[in-house]
Amino acid sequence: KYRTWEQALERAKRFRSVKGLISCFHGGFDPPHLGHAKMCSRLYRFGPMFVGFDPNWWLTIRRSSRDNSVHPRFSQLAWRMWEIASLPSVDTVFVLPVDKGHTDEFFEIYRALGVQVLGCDAQHRLRPEYERQMQLLGGSVLAIDNKDLSATQIHERSLVSERYDYI
Repeated sequence: KYRTWEQALERAKRFRSVKGLISCFHGGFDPPHLGHAKMCSRLYRFGPMFVGFDPNWWLTIRRSSRDNSVHPRFSQLAWRMWEIASLPSVDTVFVLPVDKGHTDEFFEIYRALGVQVLGCDAQHRLRPEYERQMQLLGGSVLAIDNKDLSATQIHERSLVSERYDYI
């Protein structure tokens, strides 16, 4: 299931020729939790499931600037990838080939993979942009409500109650 970007491209090409649709979900998975598993399960119904991981450097820039905390919380990218790859609904995991983390880079990733269904949290701040990009590619966004299952909320709850909802 673990692939380099180049291997993920080749695998997507093979899957598209046989099964037609590719579904994709990407993010930091810091930490992997039940909301991620739920999204992967729902996306798998549409076609082979590709999961892209934000590189640690991107999590540090993107998240630390928002909430002044240390990111990634779980710095072992290989562990986070292993957790998601262990889900039966996931076909391929890879690290996103982002240079600056701009939305146009994500558009190129979706286009290159041939993504037709992109998973996104319903409250995600980039959801309108993802929907615009997927419309340009002739695809769609599957948005599900993970309001109570965000990594930040799970982390904050675990600090207070020592209750963990990680997968």
